[in-house]
Amino acid sequence: ESRDTMAHIFTMRSLVLYAVLCGGGALVEGVAIARPRLMGPRLGAGLRSASPRGAIRASGGVDFEAAQWSLLTQQHQGFFKGVWTSVDGSGAPLDELEADSAWVTTKGGEELIQVNTYFTGSVRSSCEVCQDSVEGRQLQVGTYSKGKMPGVRLAGRGIAFGPRVTKRGALTAEVGLRDGVSRVRVLFAYEPQYAPTGGGPPTSLELGRVTVIRECLDRTT
Repeated sequence: ESRDTMAHIFTMRSLVLYAVLCGGGALVEGVAIARPRLMGPRLGAGLRSASPRGAIRASGGVDFEAAQWSLLTQQHQGFFKGVWTSVDGSGAPLDELEADSAWVTTKGGEELIQVNTYFTGSVRSSCEVCQDSVEGRQLQVGTYSKGKMPGVRLAGRGIAFGPRVTKRGALTAEVGLRDGVSRVRVLFAYEPQYAPTGGGPPTSLELGRVTVIRECLDRTT
């Protein structure tokens, strides 16, 4: 199959996973989360009446926020080394880089901080006994704690972030799945589109970048 076809299939499968985690039926530590019911005179009213928190409380009083926090620390805490491969909306290659992603708890274990280190450039040595040098750029992506995980939802070994709006107006959404010491995440970035006249607010969003993040737990740290 062509690269574009494979990229489309991968994107659609990832979007299905994102929909399941964020809005579909899911399990959180064995507790069912009801699918949102889009009923009632207003869409917003239907969504509010079927929130995951309400569904879990009704099914046995399980603390939803505690269950989400437990899944985050159990499944995604640690130091991960990975390769980030990006394509554009049509599947054409854009760039690839190596990055470390540290998901570590603070003292007392009450917060989890996510810090990414991007290796954006390298200088290779010309002699056999010298070492190559790599430029790294660190960025603190987020800080999470029980009850303070906006835009984050977990189900089993899966995780979903977003949608979020970046400083330059792009809309991003991310899904991830942990499998043993490995983890794969897919980041979707939608760019705002404007009217031909160039004035006014954005009229639509267009998929501009899909980044596949393949990671492995670093057991040496």
